[in-house]
Amino acid sequence: MPTFRETHEGQKTRMVIGAFECNPMWGTSRQTDYAQWKKGWLGSPADKFLGVSEDNAKKIVEGLKIK
Repeated sequence: MPTFRETHEGQKTRMVIGAFECNPMWGTSRQTDYAQWKKGWLGSPADKFLGVSEDNAKKIVEGLKIK
C-alpha cells in the first residue's frame, strides 16, 4: 500500500472488492500526515474498513472469497 500511495500521490483512488466500493481515506482520521500513516502501516501492515454497514461487510466478505 505505501508503494501504491506513493506512485499515485495526488490522484483520486477508490477501493473495489467484489460489489463493495469506497474512496480510501488514508491518514484522515487519527493520523495527520502520510509519514505517520506509513510508519503505522509498516509496523502493522493491514488495511482496514471501519464503520461499514452490515450489508457492505457482507459484500467485502463475498468479494474476498476464492471462486
